[in-house]
Amino acid sequence: QEKNTMLVSFGEPDLKELPMEIQSQFKELDSARKSLINALADDPNNADLLNLLKWTQQQELNLIEQLYSPQWQTI
Repeated sequence: QEKNTMLVSFGEPDLKELPMEIQSQFKELDSARKSLINALADDPNNADLLNLLKWTQQQELNLIEQLYSPQWQTI
């Protein structure tokens, strides 16, 4: 949900237009997130899996923020 909100705030950029290296990073994070969600379905109280899921989601948000946040210009 936070990812979608962030993308909307950046004008809903098309992630498919990013360089292949960046798209690959998003795919890896997405795959990891899905794997962790599946693992948590079998073991919902596993704190390590929950922490990994939170970390993976944060990495995805950090990547989006790095790509789309306005950069300060230096004079």
